[in-house]
Amino acid sequence: MKLLRTLLMGALLGLGLATVATAQSCPAQRPSGNVNRAISATPVDQALFSALVLYHTNVERCRRGMRPLQTTPGILRAAIVLAEGMAEDRNYSHVLNQPGVRNLADRMHFAGEPFQRGGENIALNFFYALNGRSFTGGGCNFRYQSNGQPVPAHSYASLAEELVSSWMASAGHRANILNRRYNRMGAAIGLDPRGQLCGQVYAAQTFAG
Repeated sequence: MKLLRTLLMGALLGLGLATVATAQSCPAQRPSGNVNRAISATPVDQALFSALVLYHTNVERCRRGMRPLQTTPGILRAAIVLAEGMAEDRNYSHVLNQPGVRNLADRMHFAGEPFQRGGENIALNFFYALNGRSFTGGGCNFRYQSNGQPVPAHSYASLAEELVSSWMASAGHRANILNRRYNRMGAAIGLDPRGQLCGQVYAAQTFAG
């Protein structure tokens, strides 16, 4: 059972995780606000989540001498449509089963965001910070198998950091984050409290240039 849980985590996350280095050398400003709020709390603060993902994304770009990305209401809206659409459909995909917003181009036009090129990263995660690690327990009371410590609920801060770290560990996702032709980014989440392991989070990161 423990092995199956470990395999399940790896299959659902679909991304390798990497350790996030310190960001002190880069001139990005860490967002303020209630960043330690549980990711499962409603209503979702999409602007705060997007700002946190943007911060970690720009740290990665800064380390490589690249220009930081900016955000706009339109590109944030496009990311929200994708993330919430995935959660509503319970469908982890870049293609939504919803007329008018099925693909990236549809969503950008729907959001009124002009673009010449664009890209998306998506991820499927959990309300709890399971992080692909082996765990024991159930009923929303999980413990890490390695040390017996309780598994905490994901916060806005912890989920944003983990997502950017895991995207950076994947060549295709990393290429979007480090694409010099992009100048804008928005990120959002969709919540599925009915999902496995006491709730799942569908995340979207949308880019444009």
